[in-house]
Amino acid sequence: MSTLNVISALGNRHRLKLIEIISGQDNEGITVEAATILLGIKQPTVSHHLSELKDVGLVTCQSSSYYHIYRVDTTKLKELVSFLREIILNCEKD
Repeated sequence: MSTLNVISALGNRHRLKLIEIISGQDNEGITVEAATILLGIKQPTVSHHLSELKDVGLVTCQSSSYYHIYRVDTTKLKELVSFLREIILNCEKD
């Protein structure tokens, strides 16, 4: 996925909050049910946003017998940071 897709996915307040919530779980991840409670929005909406994040590579999903556990995949976030860092460095050149 492109940087534009990652930026677009993070441009939604619920998805951005999901990344923040999941990243604070000490790599244990989060279930849809837990995310629903923490975000205070309906389960189908949370599932949709997690699917969008998964599609652009920002989260991974591991299925257990009863739950889907979502974790942040930092690869795309690191690529985004590198992209932004390059822009900043270009702007700061004399």
